[in-house]
Amino acid sequence: MTWEEAMGKQLVLNDQKLRNALKEIIISADQNPDSLFMERNGNTKRCKTAICALNEANVSRCQLVRSYRTRGMSPPKCTILDAANISIASARSYSPVTLGTEHNKVALTEALVGCANPIKELLREAKVQFGESARVATVLSLGSGKADILKTSQANPSLFQAIRQMTLDTERTHEDIAQQLQEAYIYFRLNVEHGLGFVIESGAIEAHVQAYLGENSTSQAIDGLINSIQQRKPGPSLKELTSVTTMPSLLKPRPSLVPYFIGRDVFLDALISTHFSNPLAHHSAFISVLVGLGGSGKTQLALRFALEYESRFPTGVVYFVDARSKGRLEADLEAIIRSRGVAYRAQTYQDTLAWLAERDNWFMILDNADDPNLKLFPYIPKSNGGHVIITTRNSTNSVLAPNSSHLVGDLSEEEAISLILTAAAHEQNPSNRKLAQQIASELGCLPLACSHAAGYILVHRCLGSYLDLYRQRRHYLLSNTSLDLPQDYKESVAATIEMSLERLPRNVRELLRLLSLFQPSSISYSMIETAARRRFAYDAFTFQGIDSSQFEHANALMALLCPSGEWSEFDFNALIQACLQYSLLQLTITEDNAKFYSMHILVQSWLQLGIPPDDPLRSLNVRLLASCVTSDEYYRHISLHRSLIPHIISASIDKIVSVCDLVAFAWVMEESRHGDRAALYLNKALGICISTFGEAHLDTIAVMGRLAGSFESWGHFEDGFALRKRVLEARKALLGEEHAHTVLAMGNLARSCASLGKHQEAINLDSQVLEIRLRTLGTDHRDTLLSMANLAVSLKAIEQYDTAEALESEALRLRRKYFPNDKAAILVVMDNLGHTLNELGHHDEALALQREAVELWKAVAGPQHVETLVSMTNLAHTLDTLGQDEEAMSLRKTAFEALRLTQGSNHPVTLLAETNYALSLCALGQVEKAVEVQQDIVQFTDFIVHCSYPTLHQALSNLEESFTKMGRRREAAQLRACSPGEV
Repeated sequence: MTWEEAMGKQLVLNDQKLRNALKEIIISADQNPDSLFMERNGNTKRCKTAICALNEANVSRCQLVRSYRTRGMSPPKCTILDAANISIASARSYSPVTLGTEHNKVALTEALVGCANPIKELLREAKVQFGESARVATVLSLGSGKADILKTSQANPSLFQAIRQMTLDTERTHEDIAQQLQEAYIYFRLNVEHGLGFVIESGAIEAHVQAYLGENSTSQAIDGLINSIQQRKPGPSLKELTSVTTMPSLLKPRPSLVPYFIGRDVFLDALISTHFSNPLAHHSAFISVLVGLGGSGKTQLALRFALEYESRFPTGVVYFVDARSKGRLEADLEAIIRSRGVAYRAQTYQDTLAWLAERDNWFMILDNADDPNLKLFPYIPKSNGGHVIITTRNSTNSVLAPNSSHLVGDLSEEEAISLILTAAAHEQNPSNRKLAQQIASELGCLPLACSHAAGYILVHRCLGSYLDLYRQRRHYLLSNTSLDLPQDYKESVAATIEMSLERLPRNVRELLRLLSLFQPSSISYSMIETAARRRFAYDAFTFQGIDSSQFEHANALMALLCPSGEWSEFDFNALIQACLQYSLLQLTITEDNAKFYSMHILVQSWLQLGIPPDDPLRSLNVRLLASCVTSDEYYRHISLHRSLIPHIISASIDKIVSVCDLVAFAWVMEESRHGDRAALYLNKALGICISTFGEAHLDTIAVMGRLAGSFESWGHFEDGFALRKRVLEARKALLGEEHAHTVLAMGNLARSCASLGKHQEAINLDSQVLEIRLRTLGTDHRDTLLSMANLAVSLKAIEQYDTAEALESEALRLRRKYFPNDKAAILVVMDNLGHTLNELGHHDEALALQREAVELWKAVAGPQHVETLVSMTNLAHTLDTLGQDEEAMSLRKTAFEALRLTQGSNHPVTLLAETNYALSLCALGQVEKAVEVQQDIVQFTDFIVHCSYPTLHQALSNLEESFTKMGRRREAAQLRACSPGEV
């Protein structure tokens, strides 16, 4: 027996087995297998059935076997058994099904290759039958399993490959339809994970189907399907649904480059260097990876580079491959080889890879390779003459090109301005540029957002009002696209963000929503770690006003950030990884190895739009921040506290209702000398305490004392003094005269007296405090040593420098002995002692001590902290005494400029530094420059007059004198008129 005879005999045997099996199935459904497939009237309105088949005479197109009549030639007779056979009979294993006789004779087989998912053929047939204006209510697609689940068959690899190709075709068609109908809400797809495979076991299939039907997502899909069928709401017309044809086996056309491609020269230069620098030394494909947030312009950058490639290699070919899913990726790769002609119709994506591996002068863009489960490396041809650029939101793909991976971020401000004005057809004049700059800043210079804004502005000619429109209708403008954008800009900004968000697990998305409530550019890892290690509880601020909701918030944060019950850096890294992968967060490492996360402003805006004002997340945000704060007078936590400031400011004070939180935030502000903002929190805290506990309550009194300190830091000494007196009297009445809190209030009142020039009262109070603390605490207690230093300061005010020097020297010695780690407290005493030594004429000793103090302050608090800068001005004063005016002027200039930057122009400390700098300039004969420097003194004259800083009052007098010397009598008279009088 020949091979052909054996195969023919096997086909006959297979045919008989298949027909017998199908007969049993048809009979079990109470149907006659020999009944005609076409119904008697041929034109039923209830249900029309069509089977896709291939005619052996013309396998290039699908032929339909219908249960109804249509125009054209009468079809050959077909039984139900024949129809079932046609739908399954593979040409590899079965004979064709022959219908009709003579001229009407056809031989049909299944159309599983190309029409395994016949939904597009079905829609075209429906348009023929019902007309293109007919509207569709429901489209249902039933699958038979997914390609990724199939197990390789060693026994029959060709059959396995055929089944796998069939499932890939069905998924590819499904993805096309799903994308086309995603907003119509009429398309439903039910597809079991484990379906038909190489070995068909009915019991296993039934088990997989039952498991699939038991899933929540499946149940929801079926509910939606039933609702759609019952309601039958008219959807898109058949004309609209058939506007996209079945994906042909031709090369995918690459998207067009926007006509106003702006900038990106840095990235283009880097790509040119990678791909064109030394081709002879390369032994694999040249690969680059462009990583970035959706809408950052990765695809456009790759397309721009494609033009560069074509200009250098005119005979080269550019392939654009959609890599957003395995099905699309393999389909587009397959299309490359099949586009070569009919002879390649059966070739697969592996054939494409093998073909490209043998060739050079080709360039491939793998676009939107975002799926973390899709391993790209096997899909890159092993060629040493090809070029590949991968665009992705998934940063882990950077490993494919460690030396040529580029984070494609926002446009520069200049590029964004140019893009907006060019795309909106506006002139590049100064007025328009200023408006465009404001829009670009609000949009974070994201290319897609700028393009959409430009499209809207182009249509409505609203460059001047766009920013207001955006702030009022942010959700609409982020969610919609402009009709005037290039064709390939199909997605809105919101859609690109949602694509990434949808890939996140639920708990990760919730974490990202929480982080969106922070200031987006500087989310400190240390902040999160510190709060978590404290279990999001208070560290030092305890008041009776803690309610149970704060414990609930702490527990919610523990569940989100510490699911194991304890803080774990490993677990947090795993939690945050997906956000980093999809460029929803960026990670920055500073020079001192501190970690900070940042979020694009548009990602933040979109997430915040989904967080209503009463969402519990806002309370979790406040709870996390407050639990980071430590009440520490020695600046040991100042770096962490400084990192909290922008986040505290961004948290609405209206949402902060806990006294503990308010006092904690005030502490952070006071520590960095933002007394005005601290007063806002303390005023609210005081109001809550008074309304809850009354004025004669210890919590109320404690907050009152803190508020007094904030008033004094802004020069409102009279207000501070009045509150200090109330605090002392209340504590005496409630606690007694020698209670620690009473003695503390006494010392604070002494400082208020000194600030108001009531020096003898200050000395009396300081002496009383020191006597009590020496007697009750001893000399080796921090509070006792603080009392010594305070009394010394009060004594210096009445020029008792010898006594002050003795107290400060002893305080410094004891500080170093008992509390060597209290560096900030030691430095305060060093600064004070240096000043005293200078006044006593011990200039060299003072100079050495103050130089040491300045350097130590830089190390402890940082070079731009207020204490460091005040220490600089103390050193400058001693340098003045020694006649070293140039160095003194340089130090004062540094201090003034730093304070102006960190504290603001109208802060009392800044104004004092400004006065000192001007005095140095005057000492060097630079009177005009001194007057120029003191413009802030003129601007804030009203503030200076109404504050209680004597030195600032003197500054007005100094400036008046400078105006007089320069002959500017009018300005001098104006200052004299508003002067507060003698000081």
